[in-house]
Amino acid sequence: CEESVCGLCFGVMVEPASACVEVHSFCRGCYVKALVGQKKCPACRRPVADESKLARNRQLEGIIGKLRLRCEHGEKREEAGGPPAAKRAKLEPAASMTVQALRKELRQRGLKTPGTKPELVARLEEGRKQGKC
Repeated sequence: CEESVCGLCFGVMVEPASACVEVHSFCRGCYVKALVGQKKCPACRRPVADESKLARNRQLEGIIGKLRLRCEHGEKREEAGGPPAAKRAKLEPAASMTVQALRKELRQRGLKTPGTKPELVARLEEGRKQGKC
């Protein structure tokens, strides 16, 4: 979902925050870094007082929280006598993983590892969907 991607780091937003009247949201950390150079919204360039005016975007935070990834085969495993979901390791959302962690999981799944973080995230999510778990 495009609305959940930070326009500064191009990853899924971590602690989405906004400080402009247009409510443009970015990761809190990215927004703070952007405000160091100039006190303007990175999207619309409208003036922003400072980082103390950053407000959490709770609606977006809730949407992103619901985008958790999990193996689609999990229920089938339980029905076949596999370990219950509570005992299986939960998959970390690909977008919140570091590039190093993404490459490690891609290697474990036998998938290609070169590329930018958004490409790696997409490749891992596709691998998870295809049941390479």
